[in-house]
Amino acid sequence: MKVIVVGSHGFIGGYLCQKFIQNGWEVVGLDGVNMYKPEQYELFLKHYELRNKRQLPGLSGFYRLDCAQNGAEVARIVRNFRPDVVVNLAGTSVADICKKNTEEAVHSIYQLNANILEALKDYEPVKRYIFSSSSMIYGDFTVESPDEESPKNPKDPYGAIKLGAELLIQSFNRQFNLPYVIIRPSAVYGPLDSNMRVTGIFLTNAHKGKALRINDPNEKLDFTYVEDTAEGFYLAATQEASLNQVFNITRGEGRTILDLAKCIQKHYPNVEIIENMGDEHMGGLVRPMRGGLCIDKARNLLGYDPKYSLEEGVDKYVREWKDIYGG
Repeated sequence: MKVIVVGSHGFIGGYLCQKFIQNGWEVVGLDGVNMYKPEQYELFLKHYELRNKRQLPGLSGFYRLDCAQNGAEVARIVRNFRPDVVVNLAGTSVADICKKNTEEAVHSIYQLNANILEALKDYEPVKRYIFSSSSMIYGDFTVESPDEESPKNPKDPYGAIKLGAELLIQSFNRQFNLPYVIIRPSAVYGPLDSNMRVTGIFLTNAHKGKALRINDPNEKLDFTYVEDTAEGFYLAATQEASLNQVFNITRGEGRTILDLAKCIQKHYPNVEIIENMGDEHMGGLVRPMRGGLCIDKARNLLGYDPKYSLEEGVDKYVREWKDIYGG
C-alpha cells in the first residue's frame, strides 16, 4: 500500500508516518516545514532533527512543498506516486495563531485542502482522502459528550476554517464521488510538539522551575496522547468501515486544566500551581466551553481503543522530555 502524508514533518505527521512505515507501507511526505511560533525556533529545530532521525528515515520520498500554492505540483506527485491513501495533516494547527494570522490560516488550511481535492477528484485509484479537522468546530458543547452529529457552531477562526474545509470535502464526495474520512482530534499532546499547546507550556515551565498559572481551573479539554491520535488515523486508512465517515478521535474524557497541572506537578513537586491568575493557554482567544467527546462511533466501526489516560500520557511525556532535554 502507498500513502502520501501532507504535513509529514509536523507533530502528528511524524508519528503517523512512522506507523505507516512500521506496517510496511510506502510513504511519501509533503511538508512546507513551516514554523508557526518563531519564538520557539530552538525547540522547532531540535524536534525537526529528532523527527528525521527517529520517525522519518524510512520515507520513500519527501517534497518540501507549500501545497496551498502549488496545486499543480501536488497533482503531479499524486499521478507519479499513485497512492492508495492521502492524509492531510498540514496547515496552521494552533487556534491562537489562526486568530492572529487569519489570512495565513485560510491559505494553509482551506486553500491547501482545496488543492488536494482538485488533485484527487479525477484520480480513481485513491481509496480515501483523510482530513484532520478539529473539535473546535463544535464551539461550546451543548451536550455533555458531543458525537459527530452534534451541532457545529465554532467560536473562533480556526474552528470555522476547519468546518468550511469539511463541507468542501463532503461536496466533492457528492459531486465527484471522492472517498473521504474526516477526523476531529482534540488537545493532542506528547513529545516533539513544537507549537507549545497547554501541555507543552506547562511542562516547559515545570522543567524550568516556574509556576503553572491557570486562568480557569475548571476549563476542560479532551486531552489525547499523540500515539493514540496516530492510531486513530491509521485505522481510518485501513478499515473499510471508515469510508465516507466522520470520527471523533480523542481520549473521550474531559479533564480540567487543573488536573493537567497536578499530573505534571507530581513529577516536579517543587513547582507551584497558581489558580485564577494569568492566562498562558491561548491567551486572548475566545475559547469554547468544552469537555470530553463521544468516541463510540470510532470504537464500534474502527476498533479504536485509546490506551493512555491523562496520568499515563503525562508520565510517558515527562520521561521522554527528560530523555530529550536532560536538566
